[in-house]
Amino acid sequence: MLNKEDALNASEWKEIKKHPIVSYQLLKNVEVYAHLAEATLYHHEKLDGTGYPEGLTKEEIPLLAKIIAVADAYEAMTAKRPYKEMKTKEEAVEELLKNKGGQFDSKIVDIFVEKVVNGLE
Repeated sequence: MLNKEDALNASEWKEIKKHPIVSYQLLKNVEVYAHLAEATLYHHEKLDGTGYPEGLTKEEIPLLAKIIAVADAYEAMTAKRPYKEMKTKEEAVEELLKNKGGQFDSKIVDIFVEKVVNGLE
């Protein structure tokens, strides 16, 4: 499904949204990765409560999950995918900044842009 060229239908989207739960279950059972399980489970939560799998908000979302969310979104926007046009670095940063405070933690976006994206130049 990740390489599908068309938009996902409702059934496919429901399956895709299970990946944090499956990843959590795998990671929590491998001692060296168990500390990453909770962050992986919640990396698609949004500060405004519209994320998944549990609809957590603001401080309910672990810090590492918030960091992964920003890095994952940037990577998804700037990677070549069959189902969408790849964004430039500038377009991806603009999207992150636009979604500060709703989807993404504002401080994390600012640090990511300053230290990671601009640090790559």
